[in-house]
Amino acid sequence: MSARISHLEQVLKEKSTDLEKTEDLDEKEALRHEIHSLRKTKECLSKERCGLDEKLQKDKKLSSIEERKMLECEEAIEAIDAAIEYKNELICGRKGQGLDNSRVEREKGEKLLLERLMKLSPIEMRTLLYKYFQKVIDLKENGSKMEVQLAELELQTEAQAWKIQALINALQQTHFEAERRIVVLQKEHQEKLHVMLRHFAEESSGSSGTEAASRHLHLNSDAELGKYKRENKILKKRIQDLEALLKTDARVRRRRSRSVSPVTIPQQNLKQLQGSGSVPTTKVTRQKNKLIIQQQKSKNTSGS
Repeated sequence: MSARISHLEQVLKEKSTDLEKTEDLDEKEALRHEIHSLRKTKECLSKERCGLDEKLQKDKKLSSIEERKMLECEEAIEAIDAAIEYKNELICGRKGQGLDNSRVEREKGEKLLLERLMKLSPIEMRTLLYKYFQKVIDLKENGSKMEVQLAELELQTEAQAWKIQALINALQQTHFEAERRIVVLQKEHQEKLHVMLRHFAEESSGSSGTEAASRHLHLNSDAELGKYKRENKILKKRIQDLEALLKTDARVRRRRSRSVSPVTIPQQNLKQLQGSGSVPTTKVTRQKNKLIIQQQKSKNTSGS
């Protein structure tokens, strides 16, 4: 009896082992079928993404819907790659081997999360998966926009840096030119000051006495010339008065021509005539830096 029982136990173990192997084979076959299906889906997504890439290279721009579709394709391809890798590990029986501490902790957290997710209904699971998938797409889209903005800001920063450097160089050049100009002006000022001091010393030492004398003579000549001009004006006025007086006397003689008595000239007018009998004339000549003034008197005779 004992021999039969042990034989039956051995047979049951073999049957259970064969059954487990059969179940493992069925499970592995199902996993292989899933992997094949995932690869087909990945190929379709890759073709769609390649079409969007070609359109981007041709048109240089995509619409917002097309950009979002490209991000969805990329994210779906990454998710399919992760699923294929996980199923390959299940087929090969390598799951959980060669894990480090951080991955072990992550696996524990994932296990707890999966236990909670398993309590959800299939509809809730699909809805949650879709929401998180869209959330990932939104994050990637915002990340792409931020990368573009960051690139633009970097270009602007480089342009501003070039402008600042150019302004600094221009400021330094202007500063150097101003310093050189100041040195030149100081030198010119010193030279002019030395020239003025030298001229002042020459004048004060008396070496240029003839020049000072000529300037003094020139000033005196100008004063004398002005004086004679004033005298000429006075003489011209006196001549005009005498001519007017003579005209008046002529009219009086014509009126009294019928009278026998001779024409008498008033004593006052006679004195004026006698006083103006001689009219001085002035002759001014210039020789080099000298003025020569000559005064002559011309006598006028009148007969009655």
